[in-house]
Amino acid sequence: MTDIHDGLSSSKVEELKLRGLSNIPVGNQSKTIGQIVAGNVFTYFNFVFAIFAGLLIFVRSYNNMTFLPIILLNTIIGIVQEIRAKITLDRLTVVNAPKTKVVRDSYISEIDSTELVKGDVCIFEAGNQLSADAILAEGCVRVNESLITGESDEVIKNKGDILLSGSFVVSGECKAILTNVGHSSYAAKLALEAKAGRKKQQTTMMKSLDNLVKIIGIVIVPLGIIMYVQSHFFLGHSIKNSVVSMVASLVGMIPEGLYLLASVALVVSVRRLAGRKVLVHEMNCVETLARVNVLCVDKTGTITKPEMSVSDVVFCKDNVTDTISMVAGNMNGDNETMKAIKEYFFEHKDKKAERVYSFSSQNKYSGAVIDGHCYIFGAPEYVLLNRYDDYTDIYDRYSDRGERIIVFGECQTDPCGNAIEEPVIPYAFIILENEIRDTAKETFGY
Repeated sequence: MTDIHDGLSSSKVEELKLRGLSNIPVGNQSKTIGQIVAGNVFTYFNFVFAIFAGLLIFVRSYNNMTFLPIILLNTIIGIVQEIRAKITLDRLTVVNAPKTKVVRDSYISEIDSTELVKGDVCIFEAGNQLSADAILAEGCVRVNESLITGESDEVIKNKGDILLSGSFVVSGECKAILTNVGHSSYAAKLALEAKAGRKKQQTTMMKSLDNLVKIIGIVIVPLGIIMYVQSHFFLGHSIKNSVVSMVASLVGMIPEGLYLLASVALVVSVRRLAGRKVLVHEMNCVETLARVNVLCVDKTGTITKPEMSVSDVVFCKDNVTDTISMVAGNMNGDNETMKAIKEYFFEHKDKKAERVYSFSSQNKYSGAVIDGHCYIFGAPEYVLLNRYDDYTDIYDRYSDRGERIIVFGECQTDPCGNAIEEPVIPYAFIILENEIRDTAKETFGY
């Protein structure tokens, strides 16, 4: 672990750079323009018509190449749309932090973020964006992680907490040690995934058209030979007339107009989606979207507001309201769940807790020890253990309505902040709900 007061030495920094542990930014991972052009030009569909065109050029029958504009237009449509998507994706940048304060050789300096290395001690203050992942070593900050998680709520970070690259410091100041830099950082992985060129996957419609062309492409080879032999050797037509009549017959067998119609329909759909601020990576996603019959969305932020409120309480024991209020009064109101509980039960601090256990995302509970008794607020499946199934009627009644259930109860033994090993004695089930957003109807309409 790097000393947070002295930072890394210059020699150590050079060593880490040689080991490839510097904060190299993510480059463009999407397909090049050359790859896009090649992918749309060198198709089996185009190959068949290229042979037809070659035969007509060979016999100098240029006026019979009227099918070429359709083929060219179909190819250009695919190229233009993919290049548009590439330009948009290449502009996608999660991290834009050109300078960062860093401690090296006991001195504080401001350097280019690309010069940072793993293990550097950085100083982050209000307004800064993190250019790499870090662990908070000193101080306390409030950060906004909406750019990488989609959640607009500000998060308080204390010593030992993880700071994700791409997040912004809203208030406070801290020293943090970089843990993941360059392509291994969280924001870089997001950008790489978004920009990466995907293996081309065909939808059912386009796959059917391609299979049709392939089957016809195989069948027309012997047919073409038979037609040419019959026209030239049996009917005595010239080579030019024989080739022209053969190509005319074969072109009519291939539905190039259907291909163009499908491409035009996709382009029109893509343009409509773009007008609604939808980023289209590939044209064939339009058909995929047309087949969607179930759309899953995140409830909080999309349908509901992040603020919570207590909608109901199911008591398992009488006269426990004051106990809940007393325990809540000793808890930090740094999350929406506890804020709602404090507001509902009119918190009071008649008795100060001997110990307070902050909420743990691993153990799914928070609690406090008062007068030798340990009380907790927790997720039913994590704190009731083998007694969880005893209360299925409560889960069925509220969970089906999209409400959240929190158990308030007493631990038989103090877990000391570790995982609950014995089922708690439930005093009450607290039912929480999120308020529906005013824009929910508009969102679903969209």
